[in-house]
Amino acid sequence: MRGLIIVLVIILLNYTSGDAEESLLSDPNDVRTMVLGNKLIPSESVENPGEEFISIAIIVCNVNVKDMVKGILRVFSILFSSIFYSSKGNALHFIIITDKSSFKDVHKSVSDTIGKFISETFIRELTVADPDWHDVALFPKLKFDFVDIQSITDIFREEIDIMKVMYSKNTDKNIETKSDDGIDIVISAKYYQDLFYIGPFYPLVFKNIKRLIAMDTDLKVKEDLHELYKYFDLMTSEEIIALTADQAGFYETLRDYTNVNGTGIKTTDEVKQRGLNTGVVLYDLGKMRKSTIYREELEYDSFILIKEDLGIENVEMMVGDQDWFVLLMWKHPQLFKILPCGWNYQLTAFKVPEEQICKEEPKIRHWHGQIHEA
Repeated sequence: MRGLIIVLVIILLNYTSGDAEESLLSDPNDVRTMVLGNKLIPSESVENPGEEFISIAIIVCNVNVKDMVKGILRVFSILFSSIFYSSKGNALHFIIITDKSSFKDVHKSVSDTIGKFISETFIRELTVADPDWHDVALFPKLKFDFVDIQSITDIFREEIDIMKVMYSKNTDKNIETKSDDGIDIVISAKYYQDLFYIGPFYPLVFKNIKRLIAMDTDLKVKEDLHELYKYFDLMTSEEIIALTADQAGFYETLRDYTNVNGTGIKTTDEVKQRGLNTGVVLYDLGKMRKSTIYREELEYDSFILIKEDLGIENVEMMVGDQDWFVLLMWKHPQLFKILPCGWNYQLTAFKVPEEQICKEEPKIRHWHGQIHEA
């Protein structure tokens, strides 16, 4: 029996070994290839895996672009590990949106993370006398789709390009400035990248998916995602998107300008007036596809007109589709449900207004800026 245990541990540990150049992709009989697949597919090929699965979209691109997004595979691995360690066994469908040059590295990162979790869980089972361990982390049933981001951007090239003009500095160079508190701020050139503008189009490109959780890579999950998924059933008939309010005071100046110099935010809800953070988003794709209001706002001209509607056409914006979603909520607040702040507990170096500090226990931690650390 002892010999069998040692052999099993060695097999499991081998999940995390292997040369990046000798990818799993070349071995169709490798168990990880069977689980993960070995192809980059277009978004239209993503199928609904069944009602038991929770679909989760994560974007991981440009991993080989020097100085673009340092440490992205490191934080991506942390996110994946935290999802597994928080799992109570619910089936998970991962839609990993990446690019051709990043695919091999991203695939290997996922494979290694799965292998590491299985190895550590197995060893824990053997060495820890804890009857509750079985309830702490149950390895879920998995399905993976690796989606080529170009299959999305090619369809919406014109819309993405006008969004870059309207919702970013529209430059591939970093911009250095200071906050009101004198903190040095670098507005990253990353917001010039296409990946920051595809969120609005998820209901149109993932036509076979009804509900989708979208997550940034710089997160650490502390709670089983099925608990988050339950909020879909708490949304009203009009609500099509659920996410947390901004907790960093990022939209304070824009809020005040819109209310004083613009036409005013179309809600008196103080939480919605704070703006949003799109680190964790629940998209009810089925309801979004049926929403006449939402579909109209996806028209090319609407990306320009929404700023005019709020009287802020001359205001410069900077962080991609998150800015657009904020304006969409300020114009059509009935479309949005605000989640409890613990589901996107935001940590930042900025001085945060007292009323915006999250007092809840973090269920998902979000470190603003950690993705840029070496």
